[in-house]
Amino acid sequence: DKPFEPDNYTDKIDSQKLKSANTLLSISELKTDKTIGRKNQALLDKLLLLLSKSKRGIIFCGPGFYTKVFIKECLAVSNKLSFPILADGSSNIRFLPPSQNKLIHNFPNMFRTREIRKAFDAEVIIQIGKAPTSQGMLSYFEETSAKLFLVNEFGDNHDPSNSAEGIFKMEPLEFLKILNQKIVQTNTLSNELTLFIK
Repeated sequence: DKPFEPDNYTDKIDSQKLKSANTLLSISELKTDKTIGRKNQALLDKLLLLLSKSKRGIIFCGPGFYTKVFIKECLAVSNKLSFPILADGSSNIRFLPPSQNKLIHNFPNMFRTREIRKAFDAEVIIQIGKAPTSQGMLSYFEETSAKLFLVNEFGDNHDPSNSAEGIFKMEPLEFLKILNQKIVQTNTLSNELTLFIK
């Protein structure tokens, strides 16, 4: 036999073992897709308790591309909680029409001054994805006393302040869907910036 010939092989794999390996893999994938997990559930309970007591919060969407379905779920959560959505300058959310009054995508200029950062202080921040790319927002995260919850698929610690309450290791869209089901509309106040500032 000549080496590197496509029609030749050197190892045999038992077909029954291959089938059982595929079955085990699909079962484990099914379990992780169908459940939120104990660690995420405990953190979700903590977040929901905090949200029930909080009036001032922010949903921050970090850099990246977000689907229309994600944006719809995010806006639904924003409406129920009356929390504005701050979209990072390098995310596609900043291209949504300005009629979405829950969205603030020109915040880097606002957050350059300490007075604005202090006046815009929140009780809860839900950070979806990576950390902010603007220096003003990074400073805000470091200075705020808000309880910070991170959400990303791999459970990475994208926390510029190193003070997060915890990390939801799950798909952000799935997190928003679950959160949307669990929360009830807290109030009907508008999310204009003037109402958010103390």
